[in-house]
Amino acid sequence: MIKNIFFIFAQYSGLNFLCEHFYNKKVFIVGYHSVFSEINRNILKNSEYPHISIDAYLFEKQIKFMVDHGHTFIKFKNIPDIIKLKIKKPTIVYFDDGFKDNILNALPVLKKYNIPTAAFIETSNK
Repeated sequence: MIKNIFFIFAQYSGLNFLCEHFYNKKVFIVGYHSVFSEINRNILKNSEYPHISIDAYLFEKQIKFMVDHGHTFIKFKNIPDIIKLKIKKPTIVYFDDGFKDNILNALPVLKKYNIPTAAFIETSNK
């Protein structure tokens, strides 16, 4: 329920618009679902969700691009501190649904670049 409210709020109210309006800055929010690797793709069965999966190599390229272009990675709780701390290009990375590959394939890249992330985990028993 809270996850749905957050996404509806972020998508339709324009979280970036709100942050820009109140903080006079943009917040870059980058979301991922699944990060696959050919090494463990068959084991994790990510082929069921090809429309929401990104190759681990491309994931790292995207992260490195943001690092190289001066993005400062923050947590959601740091949004109020953007002005006070003069954070340049504040960027939040998050994962939706909590696929196991987030830990196996994305976490090593995130640790390599010291990037904090948020994960929205599905808890229903479908």
